[in-house]
Amino acid sequence: GRAPPRPGSCCGGPAVKRVKIGDPIGRGSFGTVKRGLCVDRGEQLAIKETEIREGRRADLAAIQQEYELYKGMEHPNIVRQHGFYYGEVDGRRMARIYMEYMPGGCLA
Repeated sequence: GRAPPRPGSCCGGPAVKRVKIGDPIGRGSFGTVKRGLCVDRGEQLAIKETEIREGRRADLAAIQQEYELYKGMEHPNIVRQHGFYYGEVDGRRMARIYMEYMPGGCLA
């Protein structure tokens, strides 16, 4: 299998640029989706944020797999993936998927 990302790693899109994190717009069993803004491009984003607790590497693998699955897909009914980040945020290990913001869309 593929090695999990190192803390502080990120790839692609606004994940490596300045992003302002806004209020939550949805919650699920795997984490919270927040509104975001890519400062450099002025683009609104949705940011799926999942805390990776000690001993829960399977959660990190699952969210990374989700990102890898959808990042190369292009279809009007599939939200575009812009980037992935794994690292420390406010003292907690977090994984984030940066994706296209779809107002009025379903988070399922």
